[in-house]
Amino acid sequence: MKYSSVFCRKWIACFVIIHCAHLHVCADYLIYEEEPINYSDTRPNDPVTKIINEVNKGRIHLDTTNEKSFVLSFLDRLNIPVSSQVLVFSRTSFQNNRIWPQTPRAIYYSENYYIGWVQGGDLEIIAIDPQLGPIFYRMSTPFTGGSEIKLKRDAQCMNCHGGSKTDGVPGMLVRSVYPNYFGQPILSAGTHLTDHSSLLNERWGGWFVTGENAGSRHMGNAYFEEGESRNAVLLKDFGAPLQSLKDLFDVSRYLTDKSDIVALMVMEHQIMAHNAITKAHLNTRRWLNLDAAMAKHVGRLEGEISDAVLGYINHSAKDMVKIFLFSNEINLEDWGVEG
Repeated sequence: MKYSSVFCRKWIACFVIIHCAHLHVCADYLIYEEEPINYSDTRPNDPVTKIINEVNKGRIHLDTTNEKSFVLSFLDRLNIPVSSQVLVFSRTSFQNNRIWPQTPRAIYYSENYYIGWVQGGDLEIIAIDPQLGPIFYRMSTPFTGGSEIKLKRDAQCMNCHGGSKTDGVPGMLVRSVYPNYFGQPILSAGTHLTDHSSLLNERWGGWFVTGENAGSRHMGNAYFEEGESRNAVLLKDFGAPLQSLKDLFDVSRYLTDKSDIVALMVMEHQIMAHNAITKAHLNTRRWLNLDAAMAKHVGRLEGEISDAVLGYINHSAKDMVKIFLFSNEINLEDWGVEG
C-alpha cells in the first residue's frame, strides 16, 4: 500500500511537470509571467537603462545634431554595426502611421541588441537580458520627446513577441507579407514566418533587399494588390538584384543605401538562436522550480532532479545545438547569395 501511494504520487508529479511544460502553447497562460520568472515584474539587467540614465545626467554624449546623427551615435555606443541595416516597409510595427515604402523602418542589430528606427518616431529597442531573454523598450529621442530621453518597457510588443508566434516565450520574429502600395499587409493572401529553413521565394515580402541570390526570386522589393479571389496580385516590382536603394526613395536620411541580403539571413538565423536559448532557459527555470516543489511529496532528496525534467532539459539542449549548427537550413542554389 505504501509502495502504491508513493508510485501514484510520483506519477502525478511527473504528469504535472509534463503538463506545465506544455502550457506555454495556451494563449492565455504565459509561463514567463509566473514564478520563478515574473518577466514583467522583474527589473532587467541589461546596459540600455544605465546608458540612458548616464545620457540624461550629461555623463554620456549622444550627437543631437539631427535624427540621423543621434541614431548613429547611439548605435556606436552599443557597438552595433551600420552594415547590419535592413529596411522593412510593411506596416508591422506599433508606429505604422510613419512607415511607408518611401520611409521604411530601419533595423540594426548585434548579438545583444536589435534597434528599430522609424523616421520621425521613437526608437524600438530589444536588449537581451541574461535572465529574462529579450526586453522590449520604446525610447523617445530629442526629436520626439523633448530634451530628456525617455526609456520604458513596452508591454504592447508582447502581443506579437510573447505568444504563439514566438513559441510561448518572449522572442523575436521575422515576417514576410504581401504589402500593398501603402505597406499594409494583404492578410487574406497569408503571411510567412521566416527562419533559416524558409524558401527564398517566401522571404522578405515587405522588405527592401540589396545584393543578389542564385535561383528563385524572393518576395522583396515589390508591392501587391488584393485580387478577386482575395489573393495577392503583383502591382509593382522594383526589381532584383539591386545594389542600392537610391532610386527608390531618399536614402540620404538613412545610414546606408543598403538593405543587405546577407545581413537579413544572418539576422534570421540569429533570431532563431536567441529564441531557442530563451525558450530553453525560461522553461528550465520553470521545470526546476516545479520539480523542487514536488520533491518533498515524492520522497526525493533535496537538489535531486527528476528524470522527467532531465529529459526535457536534454531535449531543449539538443534543439539549441541543432539550430546553432544550421540543422534544416535550406540548400542555397548554385553560388548562394552575395551582399
